[in-house]
Amino acid sequence: MPVEGGPEELVLDSVRVRHFTLAGGNLYYVHFENGKTAVRVMDLGERKSRVLFEISKPLWLGLSVSPDQRWILYSQDDNYGNDLMLMENFR
Repeated sequence: MPVEGGPEELVLDSVRVRHFTLAGGNLYYVHFENGKTAVRVMDLGERKSRVLFEISKPLWLGLSVSPDQRWILYSQDDNYGNDLMLMENFR
């Protein structure tokens, strides 16, 4: 919704919780499509989006950008998987 008032406008669709942040007139967000994950940035004035980089490992919640927009912080799982053990005669 514009600050000056007026009707709301859809900027992005299907952005996950805590996978976006605003900095300096830009919207930074994590984009999931066709099994690929990327951090993208959208210039809110021009409504143009571009890929900053792709991520190959599973993400956890959270995305942050430094005030000068030089650094991006996100969390990923470097050791993703499950361990299943069968224990016989457990007491």
